[in-house]
Amino acid sequence: MSHGDIGIGGDVMNKIFAAAVLGFSVMACNAQSSVTLYGVVDDAFLFNSNDGGKHQYALMDGAMNFNRFGLKGNEGLGGGWAAVFAVEGGFSLAGC
Repeated sequence: MSHGDIGIGGDVMNKIFAAAVLGFSVMACNAQSSVTLYGVVDDAFLFNSNDGGKHQYALMDGAMNFNRFGLKGNEGLGGGWAAVFAVEGGFSLAGC
């Protein structure tokens, strides 16, 4: 018997491996997942007129908050384990 050999035949090892794969696939089928889409769009249209008859127009990003879009959620991995994620990015409607 070599140093790494524990004396279990190849046929028994194949059965153990097959049982482990089957058990993991059953746990994965029972896993729950959740994904939430969210975001904020906060733009303002500014208009300014003065006594001289001139007008100014502007589209302003983020009048009170920054524009953003995101995804967050979790994926149950079974056995009490879960993967959690959150991805968020900003954007501009004014092209600035």
